[in-house]
Amino acid sequence: GYLKDRRRDAKTVFYGLQFCKGIRGFAYTLLDAQGYPIGEATAKAIVDGFNTARPGLKKWQDYVWEYLWKSMGRPGFLPGIGTFSGRWRDVSHLVEVAGRTGKADWMFRKAWRQLCNHPEQGGGADIKVTALVHLQKALFARFRGTAVVQNDIHDELIVRCNEKDAEEVDAIMKDS
Repeated sequence: GYLKDRRRDAKTVFYGLQFCKGIRGFAYTLLDAQGYPIGEATAKAIVDGFNTARPGLKKWQDYVWEYLWKSMGRPGFLPGIGTFSGRWRDVSHLVEVAGRTGKADWMFRKAWRQLCNHPEQGGGADIKVTALVHLQKALFARFRGTAVVQNDIHDELIVRCNEKDAEEVDAIMKDS
């Protein structure tokens, strides 16, 4: 229905902008009520509306662009960005051509998109790995190997345990 489609469109715009998707991309992926692409004028209005309502994302992207552009070619500088835990995303291999030509080619834009997204995606991964370590330690301390994290699929954890321990394992998972 209409509401479900608008929710999907809002998520598409929200996540698309976080990954630095542009107006042209939205113009062809967002569809009107008849199922046709909305076009660049409508896409621009949507993106401008989002940036007005939530200016922080655009400020971040502009900051990263300027940081990357100004830092190119500085001796000893490694273009990249870290997560809160210090894991570094190096994009020097992507900005070499832009450093030589002075143009923001597609590889420079790829580097920019990766740097804009890395603190969020990489930070989320850091949190998940830390939680997995704590969970596995807690499970081992209580069950001595009879309850273990068997798999990690996207946003789910699969823990293998004895059926009689399932509720206790569930409680440990919620606390970890």
